[in-house]
Amino acid sequence: MFSLSQTLSIFAALPDPVFILTRSGRYAAVLGGADSRYYHDGTALIGQYISQVIQHPKCEWFLGQIAQALLSRRLCVVEYSLGSNDVKGLTDHGPAE
Repeated sequence: MFSLSQTLSIFAALPDPVFILTRSGRYAAVLGGADSRYYHDGTALIGQYISQVIQHPKCEWFLGQIAQALLSRRLCVVEYSLGSNDVKGLTDHGPAE
């Protein structure tokens, strides 16, 4: 069993970001994904709601996925695309790689 400190260190080392979301779609934490060559810094999302960040149809889809995961009480693995046009206020100038 890992300690909390060890677990957070493992998450911080992940190449892709992990978003911890509440039932209502609030970003509670962002872990991993710290390589700025591949991802924008997601820490500014903490405290915001998906509806403030993601355009409508994709936002509703994410909220549905959260509801489904909570209802199933199981890990749900879902692949999805997320382009700059899906994110409010994001320019086309993203990470280089």
